[in-house]
This record gives sequence, C-alpha cells and structure tokens, in this order.
Amino acid sequence: MPLPEITLENLDQAFDYAPWNQEQQSVGAEYKNHLKEAARTLLVHVPRSPLRTRALNMLADVRMLGNAAITHEGVAGSRKEDQPSNS
Repeated sequence: MPLPEITLENLDQAFDYAPWNQEQQSVGAEYKNHLKEAARTLLVHVPRSPLRTRALNMLADVRMLGNAAITHEGVAGSRKEDQPSNS
C-alpha cells in the first residue's frame, strides 16, 4: 500500500513500524546483500577519502529508502503497474 501524503490524520500510520511479510523479507535480504557487496567493493578498492565516506553514506541512505519502498509499496512485480502490458 503506497504511503499517502503525510497529514495530521495519518501521522501515526506513516511513522509506525510495519512488519514485513515473507516475500518482503526475502526481497529485502537480497537487496541488502547487493548493497553490502557494493560497500565491500568500495572498502576494498577505493582509497580512504571523504568521497569514499560519502559514497558509503549514500549506500546507507539507499538501503533505508529501499526498505521504506518495500514497506510501503510492496514487492516489484506484485503490483498491477509492475506487470508487463499486452500492448
């Protein structure tokens, strides 16, 4: 279920913990593993620098945003708009 515009009426829903179902847990674990591999690649192959730190911080942000998308939007392919069109 997509997160609607945040208002005073839905403030609790927007910020409450929403446990993942089995499919979301599976996709979330795969997603996390890919991001960890990207972080590992940065740590092994990119010299320590402020830019590497920024890249690692951005990966952490990407993880949080992806987790929120999985929580509020479901899993890719499970929504009608994710299905290929027949046109």
